[in-house]
Amino acid sequence: MFKNVKKLIAGVLAAVTISAPVCAFANDAIIKIDGVEAQIPEGMGSIVIVNDRTYVPVRFLLEHFNYAVEWLDEEQCVMGIDNDNNMFMMQIGTSAFMYKPSAELVAYRREMDVAPFLNDDENRTYVPIRFLAEAMGYEVGYDYDNSIVTLDKKAE
Repeated sequence: MFKNVKKLIAGVLAAVTISAPVCAFANDAIIKIDGVEAQIPEGMGSIVIVNDRTYVPVRFLLEHFNYAVEWLDEEQCVMGIDNDNNMFMMQIGTSAFMYKPSAELVAYRREMDVAPFLNDDENRTYVPIRFLAEAMGYEVGYDYDNSIVTLDKKAE
């Protein structure tokens, strides 16, 4: 499934490479998706905060949304594809885009105001949870008193 889109990836990513330094620390926040607490499996990373932004391991969130996930080492890119051939791509240090098959075969790019980063100690990619959740059609909230990030599916 992934082999058919690698040429598209290379062209898109070649034009958008930017790097940014990262300073992160662990946080005890909780994530609730549609009212149910979502635990990041042991060994899959944790929730981290960078400059008041909540980041999670991209594999955790994409797999939760039923995407097959692949790391493209040469491009420093994470790619996820679901059963409907919706594709999500994110390159370390830059922005991301989603491709949704339609009659027009339109790919759209959604810019992030902060970049995903690679945690070298874990060899794991972290993504701003708000960006990815909103791209997947979720409303994002934060309960400051209880450190709970909420993701609720938007009504269609």
